[in-house]
Amino acid sequence: SGNVGTFATTSQGQLPIETLRHSVVTTTIGGTQYLYVIGGDNATTIRSTVYKATIDSSGNVGTFATTSQGQLPTIHQYHKTVTATIGGTQYMYVAGGYNGSIFFSSLYKATIDSSGNVGTFATTSQAQLPQTKYNHNTVTATIGGTQYIYLIGGSISGGNVSTVYKATIGPDTLAAPTSTAYSVVTNTDQLTTGISGNAWIGDH
Repeated sequence: SGNVGTFATTSQGQLPIETLRHSVVTTTIGGTQYLYVIGGDNATTIRSTVYKATIDSSGNVGTFATTSQGQLPTIHQYHKTVTATIGGTQYMYVAGGYNGSIFFSSLYKATIDSSGNVGTFATTSQAQLPQTKYNHNTVTATIGGTQYIYLIGGSISGGNVSTVYKATIGPDTLAAPTSTAYSVVTNTDQLTTGISGNAWIGDH
């Protein structure tokens, strides 16, 4: 029926520290589902941490740990994270954000290995965001075998925006896929008002 049942913390691994303004993604590798918590802060300290936990066959979240996980090169909050599979390899992308004094236009990519471990984050060969961006939302979609990434709404240093940007990830034949230049989505209605793009998960 699609109805959501009662929420409970029973048998769920809890975050090692209180966390807000972070990003969360899941991915499945080799039949195992993983949950990642990236960056964020605890209201006093902004972090660059990447936590990984396994989700078991009953849907229970295991222990969160940073062991063997590539950490963000710089502290991040208000960023967004997505994953994509290109040519059988899983990648993680971290877009935009804020470090407490500087707004980012960066797009970082890391490879996720067969054990679900996140590799080194780098901006090499990645098209960077067309403007600084935080508090936005980011999603990916596969259309006709091509992967796309979308940046939706959010905030810039001058205020909130309603822009929807699209970029291509790939193609699958490339060993090291890159994101092409971003463009405003055409033939698609833009958001009618500036939206800050809050998507609080385990947060706020």
